[in-house]
Amino acid sequence: MSLKSTIQRLMPQISIGLATLGIVSTFNPTAFVVAQTQLTTPTTQAVNFKLAADAKGFMRVPTPPVIIPKTLSNPKRPSGDRGIVCKPGQPVNECDDRVPMIDRRAPWSAIGRIVMRETNGDQYQCTGTLITEDVILTNAHCIVNPDTHQVYASLTFEPNLIDGVLPDPKDRAQIIGGVYGTDFRNQRQAPNPNDWAVAKLDKPLGKKYSVIKWQSLELSVFRDNPDKFTLIGYSFDFPDGEKYPDLRRFKAGKGNTPSKHEKCSITAEQPDGVLVHDCDMRGGASGGPILGWINNEPYIVAINSAELANQRTGIGPENYATNVARVEEWLKQQGQTKK
Repeated sequence: MSLKSTIQRLMPQISIGLATLGIVSTFNPTAFVVAQTQLTTPTTQAVNFKLAADAKGFMRVPTPPVIIPKTLSNPKRPSGDRGIVCKPGQPVNECDDRVPMIDRRAPWSAIGRIVMRETNGDQYQCTGTLITEDVILTNAHCIVNPDTHQVYASLTFEPNLIDGVLPDPKDRAQIIGGVYGTDFRNQRQAPNPNDWAVAKLDKPLGKKYSVIKWQSLELSVFRDNPDKFTLIGYSFDFPDGEKYPDLRRFKAGKGNTPSKHEKCSITAEQPDGVLVHDCDMRGGASGGPILGWINNEPYIVAINSAELANQRTGIGPENYATNVARVEEWLKQQGQTKK
């Protein structure tokens, strides 16, 4: 089976170049797929980025106080009707528990869609979250093309996009700089433990849309708190009105409304530090926040990055995330620590 045919059958919306980051062609009947997808939205040029290893003193990121919890609160539920449910008798690992996230209130309003554009006109989308008034947290592969190892020609952040509509069209922001954990020269194969990025916007959107803090957790906390995490992301296949009639009310089509999976789990940590989770997602949800609730307040504890997708169902039995501890490590290396 050729790599090209594997990619096209798994996810035709993804370009071959980008999908090769996440494909392990020797896997049969499964293959890695980077959680990223194509779309068409104009953007303008992004500049002033650096690889984390070369970015000492380049960018400071305000950080919340350190919290060391042992038990997490139950996740709070944003507004949104349940649109997808497991069918009777369907295997648990094939169930899709995503529902539309249609809440315009904080903290959900801090999450938005990232649009990446290449000079040849190819465009893709990811997910990002405001962590300060003008900085978002996302994946490195949402900033850097893993094939070329270069920052995308232009990058745009669209806060709280629901059914293709922004609360205010003037709030579409350009991503003008930042730091990424890897440029994929050393490891193009997903998942990558350094697949994180902090990116600066040209507008202080956090003042209007709120911000979500981030906090690293010990593996024991993840394991001892099953079904207490929430993933939000702009998956390319969601909402699917053809498959689920209840979702036909979303007129903008797939990839224009975020999905949420409540009460999912972070189940393990790989030797390289990559986290394994069971939150449902597809391409476009890359960079999406995995939230844990500490003292009834949401914190980003991981960044969704990739899935191990079943070729028959298209649903991943095992998904992957970057631990925000990697961002903390970078901050320490440049002399900046959490308070």
